[in-house]
Amino acid sequence: MHGRRARAASLATAYLASLLAIVFALAACGGSNVPTAQQLIKNAQAAIQKVKSYHFNLVVDNPGEGGVLTIKSADGDVLVPDKLQAKANALVLATSSMSGSLP
Repeated sequence: MHGRRARAASLATAYLASLLAIVFALAACGGSNVPTAQQLIKNAQAAIQKVKSYHFNLVVDNPGEGGVLTIKSADGDVLVPDKLQAKANALVLATSSMSGSLP
């Protein structure tokens, strides 16, 4: 029984050492190929231009003050280039709450 425990502990140690070696090797490989912020933005812009439709869900935690129409939340779908369907909750003149939807 003691031999099994020692063998299991040895296998666990070897497994952990292998896992750490893989993690360190992967971390070392990523050094020079990390994109800059500008490259990430450029890639994101190119990718979003290929999208034909998407769903969005917006929740505003700190809407600010003094707006005529302050959107608190919105949920909807966009079909590029000119279709939008959404439901929104908004404050009108920051005094009354309004809910509605766009066709």
